[in-house]
Amino acid sequence: MQRRARRVRRVHGFPARLVTPGLYGFVGATKWLTKLTLTTYAAQQSYWTQRQWATNAPIKTSARIDTPAPLSTVPPGRTVIGGVAWAQHRGVGKVEVQIDGGAWQSAQLGPDAGIDYW
Repeated sequence: MQRRARRVRRVHGFPARLVTPGLYGFVGATKWLTKLTLTTYAAQQSYWTQRQWATNAPIKTSARIDTPAPLSTVPPGRTVIGGVAWAQHRGVGKVEVQIDGGAWQSAQLGPDAGIDYW
């Protein structure tokens, strides 16, 4: 059991996983940290900046439906649709859902996790 737990931690960035709110991927999320050097882009290039990747990659407003599962068959009648929406540094004030080309309908928003969460 210990071996499996150790492996799971590595998958998620063991021994450290750093996240910078509002930035995608290599710009703001670090996994499998073995060495840390504090510098600037002007002073030193990293693996990704040497390959001309963007140094400023803001997270865009996005939404996702989690239930029902993608491509699942839903019986006729009322169905609960659930998911998440995020817009870092701005927050989400409204979400609308369209089903099979029908009219757009306002979704009921759940608890707000804060503007800097995914």
